[in-house]
Amino acid sequence: MKILHVLPYFSPRFGGVVNVCEMICRQLARNGHKVTILTSDHGFDEEFAKSMESENLSIVRFRNLHAFNFYLTPGLGAWLFRNLKGYDVVHLHNVRSYQNNLVRKYAGKYHVPYVLQAHGDLPHLSQKQMLKSIYDKVWGRPILRDSARCLASNQREREQFLQCGLESERVEIVPNGVDADEFRTLPGRDVFLDKYGIRDDAGIVLFLGRLNKIKGLDLLIEAFAALRKEKEGVKLVIAGPDDGDARALRDQVRQLGLRDDVVFTGPLYGRDKVEAYACADVYVLPSTYDMFPVTVLEACACGIPVVVTEQCGISALVKGRVGHVVRRDAGQLMAAMLDILDDADVRHKFGDNGIELVNRQFTWESIMGKLMVIYRDSVAGG
Repeated sequence: MKILHVLPYFSPRFGGVVNVCEMICRQLARNGHKVTILTSDHGFDEEFAKSMESENLSIVRFRNLHAFNFYLTPGLGAWLFRNLKGYDVVHLHNVRSYQNNLVRKYAGKYHVPYVLQAHGDLPHLSQKQMLKSIYDKVWGRPILRDSARCLASNQREREQFLQCGLESERVEIVPNGVDADEFRTLPGRDVFLDKYGIRDDAGIVLFLGRLNKIKGLDLLIEAFAALRKEKEGVKLVIAGPDDGDARALRDQVRQLGLRDDVVFTGPLYGRDKVEAYACADVYVLPSTYDMFPVTVLEACACGIPVVVTEQCGISALVKGRVGHVVRRDAGQLMAAMLDILDDADVRHKFGDNGIELVNRQFTWESIMGKLMVIYRDSVAGG
């Protein structure tokens, strides 16, 4: 098949949406499909793009005019006018974008079906609520209405689509996945510790993701301050790109007297990211909202117990099986981290269960089979 993927930006620093698109496109290209990614030049990562491009995979970027929180790419319309008719199916990433508006227009003109993957973006959360509401009234509902299929990462997101008025048969659950091979052979724990001057006997609490308010890092730092009083020799590693909250978090660390015990690494990708997982004793994601965080699966693939909040969309998979689920409460979060750090048997049980869970349900090889059925049904009009 010839498949077009469309998203407003393309750099690993933007987190899960780009990560998922990357892995889907790599798998499609490996399986012999012709794949094109259309995006803007906003934050575009040349090195990252070059690492992906191959005979079967190309990336086309357009100049971006950033306005009203939209990445406007005027050149995209002319490209779609000339080229879209040559594709079998389009895969849209995210719910609201200027790019989606244009794809809907030209997909209708040339009778090319498109599927839409929400990536947790359906609800009106955050400071952009008013803009999202306006977008949905003018463009969003028609985009959903005209899609061949909408892809939800879990049952919670499927219900969100149904609440938007979509028929149940048009909403398919396609979970996120991980490249299990990337985590099959881990480096020694000392590689990361030596790089950041951390003692070998330290207990490591790891967060990996965007430094954004929605991730709940202020709560994690508060809980870690309490944890440090209960357990000596623990370190908190915060790894990820600044997405607006880095300065406030560093100020909080300083005010709580934690500068010697909290390490900010900046963004980590590739083998650097794997090294961080390899040294961790527990992975913590205290989000205020997260539909299907890939980092939780990556931690599980490395055999690391996890702690997430009830707001995490895969909390049901985590609870008592690969880690703990807590309310957004510093005391509960601290107690969950302490339980894992203090009990090697608990760590081993959760870690082994995590590896088994990923290998059985969340490898991209298994997920791609379902996605290809959805593509083919969309093309056939089924």
